[in-house]
Amino acid sequence: MIRLYGRRKTEQILADCRDQIEGLEARFGVPSAAMLAILRQELPQIDLMDLLADQAVLLHWSMARLLGHPPRRGKQDSSTGYAQVFAATAINSINFAADAGITDYKSLGLLTDHRLSRENPADLRMIWLMLHRDRNFNLLCAALTLLSAAREMTGRIDFAGYTSEEWQLIFTRYNANTHQITPYGREAYRHYTQAL
Repeated sequence: MIRLYGRRKTEQILADCRDQIEGLEARFGVPSAAMLAILRQELPQIDLMDLLADQAVLLHWSMARLLGHPPRRGKQDSSTGYAQVFAATAINSINFAADAGITDYKSLGLLTDHRLSRENPADLRMIWLMLHRDRNFNLLCAALTLLSAAREMTGRIDFAGYTSEEWQLIFTRYNANTHQITPYGREAYRHYTQAL
């Protein structure tokens, strides 16, 4: 498959994102090394099929606007942006952070009068488009997804106190709905230790 970002381009992107990554660490406590680990894991894996999946989602939501309602078939969501976040995952993570008092919708730039739902096409569309178009929002949602994964996998948010196994579980959960360490989790943890 044709990959979009080689090692050199990945490192250039990480350098360009450094200020934002450090800002997310200051705001939410998610270590920069963890964000770098996710990006070093995701960016080199982005390929032409990811672009095609994004185009299919854009087509779906364009059709929805034309029809006045979402088509019964079509691709509504895909992993997108540098951190390859799905809208449904971002919605879960945003709701987790709001429920836990970590942040609120308004401070995330979301002008909504209701709790977000991954079952609500308008919410799914809004979040996916923001993830796809706004690098800052994409990285912010990656940080919130790490927070949510940390709580789910360890029962606490304590980035200074996780064992290597807990880190691997957190990274695994970022990528998959499983509670057993996967190769993704092991490799992301390797990137994390190198970034420390």
